[in-house]
Amino acid sequence: MKKLLLIIICLPFLFSSCIRNAQEIHNTTSNNNLSNNTIIGFNITSKNSELTNKTGSEISVNEMITKSISSGEFIFFKDYQFTLNNPIDGALNFHSNNSKLQCNIPVELSLMKMPPDGSGAVSYKKGEIVELPVMSMIKIESTNFVISNIRYNK
Repeated sequence: MKKLLLIIICLPFLFSSCIRNAQEIHNTTSNNNLSNNTIIGFNITSKNSELTNKTGSEISVNEMITKSISSGEFIFFKDYQFTLNNPIDGALNFHSNNSKLQCNIPVELSLMKMPPDGSGAVSYKKGEIVELPVMSMIKIESTNFVISNIRYNK
C-alpha cells in the first residue's frame, strides 16, 4: 500500500520531468565525451505541509513545493540542508562524478528509483556515498523528497 501511495505521489513529477529528462539525455548523449559533463543543478520537491495534511494520491501538484539548487549553493528545505558542490557538515551533500549525481548521506535514509522498478526502497546509513538515478525519491524519517530535473553544463 505504501509503495502504491508513493507511486501516485510521484506521478505528476514523472510526467513533467520525463520530457525535460528525455531532452537532457539527448543533449548529454549527443556530446561524445560524457565524462566531461558536470551536473550544475537539480530540483527537489516535497509536499507543502502548510497547505495540506493529505497523503498519497490525495496530494495535488499545487500542494507541492519545488526548490531548485545550482552548483555551489546550499538550501534549507523542510528542516534539512541540501548542497551541490558545496559540502557542509550534516547536509545532504550532492556532487557530480562522471556525469552522475552522488550524495554523501548524513543520516539514515532510504532511496527509491522513480518511477519504481519493483525493487523497492534501499536503505543507507550515515557516511555512505550513493549514486542517484535520473529521478529518485529520498525518504528521511517521514519526509519524502523527489530529486528530478538534473541539469548539466553544455
